[in-house]
Amino acid sequence: VGPIEADGLPSFDKVPVVQITQRTPEQRAKDLSAALNWLRNKGKDDASNDPTGEFRKLDGMLPSKKGQGTKDRAKDIEGALDWFRGSKDVGSEDVHGLPGFDKVPVVQMSTRTPEQRAKDFSS
Repeated sequence: VGPIEADGLPSFDKVPVVQITQRTPEQRAKDLSAALNWLRNKGKDDASNDPTGEFRKLDGMLPSKKGQGTKDRAKDIEGALDWFRGSKDVGSEDVHGLPGFDKVPVVQMSTRTPEQRAKDFSS
């Protein structure tokens, strides 16, 4: 087996750059500051610190990391919020429109002893 000549290989197609965020760094910094302020004052005056309830929802949805500080948590919330706002496939109605969990009915179990069941099989 010898080396493959580069002339025989197909060339790679260039993929266009995907815009990750449409928000300016100033807007993202403002969101980060607001998330940090909400985390520091969580439960106190949520009407002014989180009027839309987005921080509370994202805080409940995102897993917390071991040893995670308030700033790191605010960065995670801001990053998720930025992704959520920039995503064209996901809207807030998609999250709220998810069906809830249905309760499964209780399955009746036999309280018969193994000897009683063996007797049923033998007869």
